Amino acid sequence: MTSGEKIAIIGAGASGMTAAVSSARRGYKVTVYEHKQEVGLKIRITGHGKCNLTNTYMNVSCFNSDNSERIKTYLNEFGTDAAVGFFKSIGIETYEKNGYVYPVSNNAVEVADSLKKEAEMLGVEFILNCGELDINGLRDNYDRIILACGSNACKKTGSNGSGYKYLEKLGVKYSRILPALCPIYVEDNSFCDVNDGKRIIASVSAYSEGNLLASDTGEVQIKKNALSGVPVFQISRWISSALDNNQSCSIVLNLAPEMNDVPLFLRNRYTSPINEKLLFNVSRMSRFDHAQVCMGGVSLDDLTFDFELKAVPGVYVIGELCDVDGICGGYNLHWAWLSGNLCCK
Repeated sequence: MTSGEKIAIIGAGASGMTAAVSSARRGYKVTVYEHKQEVGLKIRITGHGKCNLTNTYMNVSCFNSDNSERIKTYLNEFGTDAAVGFFKSIGIETYEKNGYVYPVSNNAVEVADSLKKEAEMLGVEFILNCGELDINGLRDNYDRIILACGSNACKKTGSNGSGYKYLEKLGVKYSRILPALCPIYVEDNSFCDVNDGKRIIASVSAYSEGNLLASDTGEVQIKKNALSGVPVFQISRWISSALDNNQSCSIVLNLAPEMNDVPLFLRNRYTSPINEKLLFNVSRMSRFDHAQVCMGGVSLDDLTFDFELKAVPGVYVIGELCDVDGICGGYNLHWAWLSGNLCCK
């Protein structure tokens, strides 16, 4: 690395802000371009405002990717301890609860502000409200470009799909972008009508044309025409992919074993009957606005270990633009910190 090289980072989200700090620490002159007025908008609302930074259980099985060996190597280099250490270096102390790691303040805004403060202290320049950029023009003016634009998920935080446009202008291929970690809409069902707004403990299984896709267990939120909650989010990517392939899908809720483990004094909180399985036919997925992340993006096979595009030297792809998505529990943010720290070494 030549100290003083100029880097442009497009996107001031979790991965972009992390890349700004880590690149500036390596001696690069860094400029961050962000089309919103404020940086780290998605960070500020994540984890219901508490910001689940990472998880003490860090395993390749927690990530979906077409290159599990690469993920495993990344996690060996930047695991939970590395993430906690990075945040300690910018003044964020953490604590752990049931494996989930949070800032001691339980304040996601503090995380975003601390990243920006550290970046500014290191001399990073921020250009806000920048609009769409000329990616090829930037390549003429900077030694390296880091694309950290996010995906299509949660558009209110600034994820407008602009990164895919930049990839297309560079002639870079990427796999189809679909919503993940999101509610699933089901056909009219009397159970949903009666229990709208309530929560139940259940095992959730996703099927496509009779084949089991995925399953998970936990608290399910019932809506009049949809199922939500963490276990539904965990299976959503598989249904999203099947529906995109024009396959019919269904969801089975198994209420029996999990409800029987719930103490009697808590059962009144849940209206689900005991020893019952419920079948729901899936009508559609949530739109991108209601998805926490997306599946799809640039394959890790098309990137070097430090996230440089093999076909376009000098351009790096990190965060949600990569074809990597994690399960609930801090894994998608961990991927952002990981890719932001390990890129452009």
